[in-house]
Amino acid sequence: MEDKGRIIGLLIAFAVCILIMIATKSCIDSATEARREAKINATQPTNDVHLITEPYTPPTDGEDPQLIEGETVTTEREYEVVTNILGNVVETIPITSPEEANMPTTTLSILDEYKKNSKKEEIPSETQPTTTHEYVEPKTDITIIVN
Repeated sequence: MEDKGRIIGLLIAFAVCILIMIATKSCIDSATEARREAKINATQPTNDVHLITEPYTPPTDGEDPQLIEGETVTTEREYEVVTNILGNVVETIPITSPEEANMPTTTLSILDEYKKNSKKEEIPSETQPTTTHEYVEPKTDITIIVN
């Protein structure tokens, strides 16, 4: 009777082992296929941003060949939109012209900006109250009595 129980237990353990191997192979195949699809999608061309690395040279003949007489020039700022994985807009970055790219910029640190914004006019010394403090020396001869 005990032998039948052991044999049935071994058969069940063997069946479970085979099922685990089948599930593992299925997961590996799925992961491999997903990686292959991601690799194919990554090689497709994307919209690349062109960085301006050469200095701007203005036209030499005095007139801009792209402008027609009577046409007004609008200086509308262009922005590049940055999104996260879910498609939500995270940031908009202004696209700079060559003139703007070469302009020096100065920014203050957070502390400098705070100091600049929080400066108060100093009160003249005549109206400031003068306070003096008298130094009192601490006691050094302390006696503790314990019952």
